[in-house]
Amino acid sequence: MNGAIFPWRESNRFQLLIDGPAFFPRMIAAIDRAEQQVDLELYLVEAGACADAIVRALVEAGRRGVMVRCLFDDFGSQAFNAGLRQQLTDAGVILRFYNPIHWRRGVRNLYRDHRKILVVDKSLAVVGGTGVTDEFWEPDKDVSQWHEVMVEISGPLVLDWQALFDRQFHANARRFAWRPKQNFGLTQLPKMPESGEGLGRVAYADSRQHRDILQSLVRALHGGQKRIWLATPYFLPTWKVRRALRSAAARGVDVRLLLTGPRTDHPSVRYAGHRYYPRLL
Repeated sequence: MNGAIFPWRESNRFQLLIDGPAFFPRMIAAIDRAEQQVDLELYLVEAGACADAIVRALVEAGRRGVMVRCLFDDFGSQAFNAGLRQQLTDAGVILRFYNPIHWRRGVRNLYRDHRKILVVDKSLAVVGGTGVTDEFWEPDKDVSQWHEVMVEISGPLVLDWQALFDRQFHANARRFAWRPKQNFGLTQLPKMPESGEGLGRVAYADSRQHRDILQSLVRALHGGQKRIWLATPYFLPTWKVRRALRSAAARGVDVRLLLTGPRTDHPSVRYAGHRYYPRLL
């Protein structure tokens, strides 16, 4: 496998946070408690009530002397207006945009940063799939338009998320942001330890390494013994994933898929995934 791979870590604590009203207040509270450092990496960022709340917390952290670094994807943050950007920089926040769109870049414009990572004081991380838009959270509402989950993490694993952020943040200052240095980690996917409390591992993808997440998923599916519950808004599984799901169901594992309904931001992907339903069912 090309690229640097993270090892397994134990003694971590995880909390699953379901939907924006659950995870955004916790993210803001973590930023409010920050004493030294806040790092935020996002793909989708748009002006609105959600962005206002996040920016307010980041600005306050910057003004009290916390080092705040933000890395937003340039394409995904097109609707993050100049006023919000100015608020951040005026407060001393280091704001960078991943792979700025330019016509001369051609196909290189397709390299995008889809990570959603918050790391606070190198001791707490919140990772998952959210964007900072009003569809995910409006501060005065108890429900969100879009369903999403994030995971709050504390323990040794946080330093690996910190390393992943640092690696991309520094690479973004160079000409080819999609070619970060490969000077850490393992060269192959590690086997899951047979025992250990609070086990976790950072799996990621970039332009040089895109099989970590897929291979980790396939390995987990093959290892499932009692229950496999998979939730995804974009169901276009590879042949290996489909085979692993069918194999698990055949051996008596409780296999359930939670997929997107008619209201989706990518209807074509939903319809394309329908072709796989008959054999899985």
